[in-house]
Amino acid sequence: SEVVAMRNAQAEAEVVSSQRIAALTVQQAKDLGEARLASAARLSQKDAEIAEIRRELASKERDRQVWEEHTKADLEVAMQKKYMAMAQAMDSQLRDEATARRSREDDALKRAQEELAQKERDMLDRLLNMRKEAEREIAAKSASQERDGAERIMRLQDEIFE
Repeated sequence: SEVVAMRNAQAEAEVVSSQRIAALTVQQAKDLGEARLASAARLSQKDAEIAEIRRELASKERDRQVWEEHTKADLEVAMQKKYMAMAQAMDSQLRDEATARRSREDDALKRAQEELAQKERDMLDRLLNMRKEAEREIAAKSASQERDGAERIMRLQDEIFE
């Protein structure tokens, strides 16, 4: 009877042990299932975070491209303005140089015209002086010839009346 009692106790212990093992296996399966669900939820959350980070990166890349295009456009406008300013400065300088050259040429032409006018006046004065001198010489010769002619006439008259 002790053996039976021991066997009963052992059988009870085995039943309890089996129940405990079954309970542990169910609990482990339940814990494992919960761990899998939690892990899947964490993975899903991480996937969502990764997708959000990718969207943010894509948005930042688009913003960077837009900024780059605007910067390039601004740079191009700035370069065009710079070259336009340089071209205007060059045009202005060329205009100023042309104006200065024309002014120098006009001054030189005016001096040449004044010199020519002075030479013409000097020449006219010399011609007038030469004409006056020639007229004096002609008048003197004419007077001398008249005197000579008058003297001849008188001599001839004297000869005729003698």
